[in-house]
Amino acid sequence: MSDFEHRTKVNQVQDKRIKLHVWDTLGQEKYKTLSPNYYRGSLGIIFCYAANNRTTFENLQYWKDQVQNNGGADSCKILIATKSDAPNKEVDKAEGEKKAKEWGMNFFETSSKEDLGVERAIEFLAQQIKTTKVDAHLNNQNGMRLNPVQNDQNQEERKCAC
Repeated sequence: MSDFEHRTKVNQVQDKRIKLHVWDTLGQEKYKTLSPNYYRGSLGIIFCYAANNRTTFENLQYWKDQVQNNGGADSCKILIATKSDAPNKEVDKAEGEKKAKEWGMNFFETSSKEDLGVERAIEFLAQQIKTTKVDAHLNNQNGMRLNPVQNDQNQEERKCAC
């Protein structure tokens, strides 16, 4: 597995196709200087922490501050607890839910290993983007410029690696 991943996922939300580009630096120190370039102009941001690693939970404030200070403040945001199937959890669900509520975000528990919750979280974020960003843009043509997704029947859709 590489230490930096990019995935593309297209979700159908009502009458619109929402194309999500997921950039995952896995919280690596060496990408901290590049990360602000990815939140600037992002319509959606996923904050993740590993339920079996308290340090990743404690680092959330750093990432939230980075997003706030580097142009991602108006993005739709969700909080995801990964590795929810881990037997040795260091952060329980209630703590994650509390953080999400404090930050005004929705909370999801996921397990890529067990394929639990990932699709639900991505579908929710796509719906949130469509409702708060795309529909708002269509109602106010003075806002951001959105590029329509072309209907490509051969496009391979891959699962998100949150």
